[in-house]
Amino acid sequence: MNQPGCYVWLAWHRPLHEVLWFGECAEGLAEGTGKWLEGRRVRLLMASWLSRPSIEEGLLVRGRKQGDWQARFRDGRVDTVSYLDGLPHGVWLTRYADGNTRETRYLLGKSYGYPIVSGPDGEPRESNPFAKTKIDEGPVNTDKHGIWRRQDPDARPQELVLVDSLELKAWGLSGSDKPLKETPFPRRELTGDFVLRLAGGTEAEGLIVDGEMHGEWTFRSPGGNVARGLYVDNSRSGDWIETHVDGTVGQGPYRGNLRHGEWEFRYANGMVQEGAFSNGRKSGEWVTNYANGLVATGPYHGRKAHGVWIYRYPNGEAHEGSFVEGKRHGEWTRKFPDGTVQQGMFADDQEYGEWTESYPDGTVMKGPYAAGKRHGRWLVREANGNTFEEHWENGIRAIKAGEQRGGP
Repeated sequence: MNQPGCYVWLAWHRPLHEVLWFGECAEGLAEGTGKWLEGRRVRLLMASWLSRPSIEEGLLVRGRKQGDWQARFRDGRVDTVSYLDGLPHGVWLTRYADGNTRETRYLLGKSYGYPIVSGPDGEPRESNPFAKTKIDEGPVNTDKHGIWRRQDPDARPQELVLVDSLELKAWGLSGSDKPLKETPFPRRELTGDFVLRLAGGTEAEGLIVDGEMHGEWTFRSPGGNVARGLYVDNSRSGDWIETHVDGTVGQGPYRGNLRHGEWEFRYANGMVQEGAFSNGRKSGEWVTNYANGLVATGPYHGRKAHGVWIYRYPNGEAHEGSFVEGKRHGEWTRKFPDGTVQQGMFADDQEYGEWTESYPDGTVMKGPYAAGKRHGRWLVREANGNTFEEHWENGIRAIKAGEQRGGP
């Protein structure tokens, strides 16, 4: 801050960044309308300066950004944004020096949905990063596999055998009555069917040709899960089949010991999932078919649902909206077979803010949700034009003395 003892609130930690506030300060917190300069502090010899600072103008309330703000950058970019209690909230519009624009929607600090990108001609297009499944290409086996050399600071160099990053602990011939050997695996090029006990207790059984894994192999975990598939030239190849003790069966390819490519999972409860993995993480669009006929379609990012999902029920009901890091967050629309339509926002998996609910008899209700329940003043407009208010508390409609409870 340019005023000693005057503070502002930052939504994210920015190492080595410095903020200058040109405005009022009340009780130790920046206050009112003013200018906000932010950049990385650079020091050279006796001089120091802010490197490529942004210049922002807007309102601070007790040190937190509030309402509409505008930010200008040295490269010509201009951001028109909004905040709620210091968090990005609402529509953010970025205008670039080349005439392109980008519109991003925020709710309580988290972006949701897909950005809308427009060219200099103003023609908008939704930018869906999950429209095409992205699977990184590269070597088939990217894990530690084969003979490796370990060098500890206080010990002699040690050779060890790794199978898809798991250390070989014991080995022996398949079908032999003899216990597995805990001696180092021979370096000579062996051929035959072997059993390998790996770190963690997993046992692998299959063919070794000239010292390399080749042909069909079976892996059995201590918990009872089984994976079967082919090795070619010491690397996993083609589709593998995994059978889990809970009845789940998965099928698809690997890269090293990571799922990579198109997979299908069938569960004991009848659910079926299909989609792609990239280096062990779900990637792009996935389809889940439930035993009751429900079909869910949408993207994953990492291991969590992230992006716009659609749920279609066998009775014609449909839900569509945004997930952020595995939780419903952003705009949602729910349509029911009788013609009822509900539209509003979710925040961290609960209904939030104002919703609009339209019913088949022409009635329209508008009002707020809090913590997933109707809460506050709702306006009801009937098909004949009559309007009245309802008051809700934690999902329960408040009634006047002598009034009979009814309604939705």
